[in-house]
Amino acid sequence: MTKLEALELEKRCDELMSSYLHTECSVSMALTGKLKVEFGGDYITLTKDYKDAAYINFTGFYFDLKNCIDAIIRCVDANIVLFDKLMWSYENISSLEE
Repeated sequence: MTKLEALELEKRCDELMSSYLHTECSVSMALTGKLKVEFGGDYITLTKDYKDAAYINFTGFYFDLKNCIDAIIRCVDANIVLFDKLMWSYENISSLEE
């Protein structure tokens, strides 16, 4: 995988996550090495196995938060191969080809 392919993969994952959350969002790796999903001024970081929220910064109602977490987990479950590749690319960014 090249760095350009990794960027394209990240963009694809952003688009997938945005379609599940029905709002523009971006995915990245948190400092803890976990998947981080940012939307608006909020973000949710998932556990390493993508099955639950590890850290939450959310302003809003609990019901809305629960829906967001459920949508994020559904998106990752439905596209696990892409998100695993994305996390691999983050962990190995220095060894990716130009």
